[in-house]
Amino acid sequence: MFTDRGITGVFAHPGVRALLVVLLGLVAAGCSRWRFASSPAPTVVATERPERVRVTRGDGSRLEISDPSVRNDSIVGTARRPACTLDEAMDPARDCPMRSVPVGIASSDMVELELRERSVMRSMVLAGGLALGIYRLVRMAAPAFGS
Repeated sequence: MFTDRGITGVFAHPGVRALLVVLLGLVAAGCSRWRFASSPAPTVVATERPERVRVTRGDGSRLEISDPSVRNDSIVGTARRPACTLDEAMDPARDCPMRSVPVGIASSDMVELELRERSVMRSMVLAGGLALGIYRLVRMAAPAFGS
């Protein structure tokens, strides 16, 4: 049943490779989106209990906080930061790993608050795209297996 090209021959086909790139892009896009909170008050975090929030400060900088909770008038949680010094991070030949560090932002420093939420529409598009992609992949691969 197998031809001399085998399974590696199927993935050598440019159409199959392009399809795999599109499928990986769909998966990477995920099924969630950022939604602006009604106010940048910490009470929104306490009531909705999101997995992640993104805070915009008065100076325009943004900080993404994982596992946020409310303590007094601040949002606290963890953020990903480089595990090396600034000099080491500026060296292009050096790989600087990331680590989680505790962070907190007072509500008076917040200009905007965004919540990470699941998107039903993106989930449906992802599922449909994956199903169509798998169908096309099987159709392209069938001749390589002598079917």
